[in-house]
Amino acid sequence: MKTLLLLFTVFLFSTCNSEEKKEVKTKKPNLGEESDSELEPETTNYENELDEELSEVDSLPQNLSCSEEEGPIRKLYQLYSREAKKIEFFDSQSLMQTDLAQCVKASLQMPINAPNGYYMCPNSRTMLSDVSLNFNDRPCVDDSIVVAISSELKKATSCLGLNLKFVYSIFHTESRFQPLITSYTYAAGVGQLTKWPVREVNNNWEQLIEDKAYGDCSYLNDEKIKISPEEDTYSCSRIALKSGLRKNIVYSTAYILRLYRMIKPKVETWISSDSNLYSQKNLVLRYLIRASYNGGPTMVLNYFNQFVTDFRSDNIIDYDDFTDRFTDYLRSDSNREAYRYNDKIQNDISVLNHQTQIQCGV
Repeated sequence: MKTLLLLFTVFLFSTCNSEEKKEVKTKKPNLGEESDSELEPETTNYENELDEELSEVDSLPQNLSCSEEEGPIRKLYQLYSREAKKIEFFDSQSLMQTDLAQCVKASLQMPINAPNGYYMCPNSRTMLSDVSLNFNDRPCVDDSIVVAISSELKKATSCLGLNLKFVYSIFHTESRFQPLITSYTYAAGVGQLTKWPVREVNNNWEQLIEDKAYGDCSYLNDEKIKISPEEDTYSCSRIALKSGLRKNIVYSTAYILRLYRMIKPKVETWISSDSNLYSQKNLVLRYLIRASYNGGPTMVLNYFNQFVTDFRSDNIIDYDDFTDRFTDYLRSDSNREAYRYNDKIQNDISVLNHQTQIQCGV
């Protein structure tokens, strides 16, 4: 009997000791893994939940309307609104009172003139009519999305050192700030990003993004912002519902900065200080950036190189004379609409400024 009692005691002690060792072992993970192990279950569950919710609206019928109270469009924008609220931005109540937010809201309420139609992500196959994107009657877009767009646009332009109203003008014409649309050319989101601008930004990431990512702009270091090579060919990945508006707006703004850096030296080299154009060189620069955003910098700069060979800057009377002459060069490229793009932006912004009584863009 004593022998049995002794064996049972030894077994019990060894079992408890083993459990204690197991417990100690689980409490001493690799320091680099500790954070991942704590966050991974919650993140994974949340992303799975979001994927399930998105799958419910993944097969959308054609010609959707925002007037359906429980319709898939409303569901999609409700999900986007929820994601927008998770972004760290300025105080929403004060931001909604700013001119920028009022301009963004006005843009969202304007119809998009799309002769070939637009599609709605997440599946990029659902055709939308212009009527379905006119949210004047029963807006799909609530104030949380307006605040998120305004905040991200203000942050991106400030951190990357670009004129807010200039960038605003391009995005207004491109998308009316609708965050979930993609065009028949697979341009996506607020900035209507295609894969080529994404690759241009990725190839120049250090100069465009990393050099700016400190202090208040350190959010640019977030890995979730970056669009991977696997994602850049799929238009809805460039909208990135899961990472909010940040990815699309940062890339679109960084691409404008890339164009600025490519074009500015050429303009300054061509326009001499004694030229009538000297005081208007920023207008020339804006024109070329806008045309490049629409038609691509390779095409525009090829024509500009030819133009500066044909014309000295002191032979050009003023900015209007430049646009008249250079437009003829762009018009010769029958595959592009870049020669109309500057006028389109100016007309769009003129209508918006008049409607809001605010100078939303330039």
